[in-house]
Amino acid sequence: MSESSAPGLVHVPTLSESGYSKYPYVYTDKKNAPVTFFWWAKSPKGRESKYWQAFTFDRIRYCNKIKKGSDQYFHEVYVPTNNYHRPTAELFENVRQRSYALLSHLPKGYEWQGPFLLDEVEPPSVESDDFKFNEPTTSDGIQLAYALSLDQKGAFAIKLAQRVLANRGAFA
Repeated sequence: MSESSAPGLVHVPTLSESGYSKYPYVYTDKKNAPVTFFWWAKSPKGRESKYWQAFTFDRIRYCNKIKKGSDQYFHEVYVPTNNYHRPTAELFENVRQRSYALLSHLPKGYEWQGPFLLDEVEPPSVESDDFKFNEPTTSDGIQLAYALSLDQKGAFAIKLAQRVLANRGAFA
């Protein structure tokens, strides 16, 4: 069922449809399949003001697990969030109804316009090396920066250097 034919769901206006002339930079991590909504404020004279605000829903997230992929490399594993199956129109209704809580206070006479869809990245729909529908119970590796304490790093570096230098001597 498409979003436009779903009962109770409305058309999601985009920022370009809003008449806003600028294109703001809102940082989102594209790996998380974000859906970003944007508000901008009109001045008391009806012009675009410098005030704007954005809110992002992530449809997937990194689960702190690393798995060896089919290419024999390690991959960070992403899993669905509670918003994974929610259509964009439903997310739009959510932020529209909560606008009063999400938006900051404006100076007298200014008025918020929005929300408008700024950006949307579709989440993966099939499992891959990087995406799983369920979080793996184990990790195939731990990143070294997290696995070693500060006092262990020096000892580890010395052992690693000794092995590298020993191997280089064997091939010399």
